[in-house]
Amino acid sequence: MRIPRRHFLAVAVAGVAGCSGVTQDDSVGLPNEEDRTTLESVDKNAYTHRIDAQNSGHVETKSDTQPDSLAWSYNDSSTNVSVEPILSDGQLFYINSDRETVALDARSGELRWTKQDGNAFYPVGCDNQHLYTRSTGETFVTARDLEGGDAVWRSDVAITETAPTPYNGSVYIGGHHGTLTSLASESGEKEWSVEGGGPIRQLAADDSGIVAAVGTQGVERITHDGDGVWSQSVTDPSSVTLSNDLVVVTTTTGAVVGLGKDTGEEQWTYEVEAESVLSTPTVVDGKLYVIDRDGMVHAVTMDGEQVWTWDTDTDGQGWSGELHNYEITATDDWLYVLGFDEHVHVLDPNTDSPEPVSRWDVGPVTAPPLVVGEVAYLTGGDETVRAVTLEE
Repeated sequence: MRIPRRHFLAVAVAGVAGCSGVTQDDSVGLPNEEDRTTLESVDKNAYTHRIDAQNSGHVETKSDTQPDSLAWSYNDSSTNVSVEPILSDGQLFYINSDRETVALDARSGELRWTKQDGNAFYPVGCDNQHLYTRSTGETFVTARDLEGGDAVWRSDVAITETAPTPYNGSVYIGGHHGTLTSLASESGEKEWSVEGGGPIRQLAADDSGIVAAVGTQGVERITHDGDGVWSQSVTDPSSVTLSNDLVVVTTTTGAVVGLGKDTGEEQWTYEVEAESVLSTPTVVDGKLYVIDRDGMVHAVTMDGEQVWTWDTDTDGQGWSGELHNYEITATDDWLYVLGFDEHVHVLDPNTDSPEPVSRWDVGPVTAPPLVVGEVAYLTGGDETVRAVTLEE
């Protein structure tokens, strides 16, 4: 059994120039004192890929802006984790570079279990009962018990490109041949299957049904019974987010498109100067945020109007490639952005201009943190998963 290393890292916290007056030369090291081995508490709600089934990127929690101390660090010699972990029932789940599914205790960082199912790959899905992994081979989807990792059921539905998306007793699977399948989350039995117009790139779900970004074709909306509602042509869609009466779509051609959720009709189009949009839209407090291929963060109203832009590429190095998960996660208070400079930047979303308030220099980071309350979970290219407490 691999045991987590519990120690303090010499982590510098550097600010960024902005309205806060913090400069890059202002750096603070973590306190050099005996570390805690456990956190006092961890929210046990299920945070799936992109936080929720709507892909909002928003954790409904209060949080702070900069690292205070390292609670624990788990050393996995076979991991080079390029995506944020997900959280449920007090555990963190991720897949390492050996294609193992790993569960850590979210409070202590201790290894709970590891399982290997052929060539498992990220992203995974999660609800309050099961962890849903996908793999290549004869079995494509496996539901695992959260407590011990035992397989509860397996399904041979077509190989997926999307995260399994659990919602209200079902798990939706999008196949790369264009098949959307609904499985019963309790048993894995097939509930229905429909054919789409191409490979399904991403799914989002809410009470009204499911929307799918389909190949180069566009976006389709389906009810929870598998009935088609509408299909809308959008060139090269890459991600979808549901927010109230809108379906927000990003494309590999550099556009963010707002579609009416009931009709599929185009409401507005916001175009970036870069060749593509890298991130799934993060939606919080009536605005959406995306990162483009040039490292620019765009704040946009739900009517498609630009509020501000801010450049994350502070060192001019440019895009580091697909091994970095350039996304934005949000709490009720802040945006946490993985920049092209490989630092985590904390931005204030509640202003009409970007206000960077903190820059984290926490070593190799390849995904934005999962922030739950006053704890940030970080993954990176240095074979570690870390839990860091935050302070104002």
